[in-house]
Amino acid sequence: MLSLLLATALAASPYADKNADVVASATVPAPPAAVHAALEDLKTFQAILPCSSDWNFGSVTSGQGASVELTYDVGSMHRRLTAVISKTEAPRVVDYDHAGNKGFITRWRIEEADGGSQVEVTTYLNPPPWPFRKMYFTRIHPQWVTCYDEALAKLPEHVTVAAAPEAPVEEPAESPAEEPAGSPAEEPAAEDAPAEAAP
Repeated sequence: MLSLLLATALAASPYADKNADVVASATVPAPPAAVHAALEDLKTFQAILPCSSDWNFGSVTSGQGASVELTYDVGSMHRRLTAVISKTEAPRVVDYDHAGNKGFITRWRIEEADGGSQVEVTTYLNPPPWPFRKMYFTRIHPQWVTCYDEALAKLPEHVTVAAAPEAPVEEPAESPAEEPAGSPAEEPAAEDAPAEAAP
């Protein structure tokens, strides 16, 4: 009987079929390759993520296999997890896999867009059980989205865009040498004065 009541209450809940994933997106004024390089560095993630604390990095901090232990502080949720970069496909995808029963996968998608790159971050989550579902959707989920919005706003500060190579400077073409000004025409040699007739 109790299970039936619980099932009825859950079915009547406005959160029964609600998607629990945390999603945020923004345009970053940098090319996809530069954004991808920043996001596959866990030091960047630390610098931009406000809802986190107590970071303890592994021996590798960038690229596939890089790892870190951190605490997510989202509202009343404080979850200590180890994140590993489990997938990186330049310049489109970076996955952070958080291990354990309370873990999850966070995926960064990067697409070329006007003005730079369209970046979307998604944390895939199963909704919590019924007694905690309302609290999750009304308190934790909105704050988590806000955290990701703030992370995306900070991301451009940590993206390094390679400077375009400078075009070679062309030496100005040499102008043809000017002919020297003509020298004054030589005066015709005076004709020899006629010999004076002998007296």
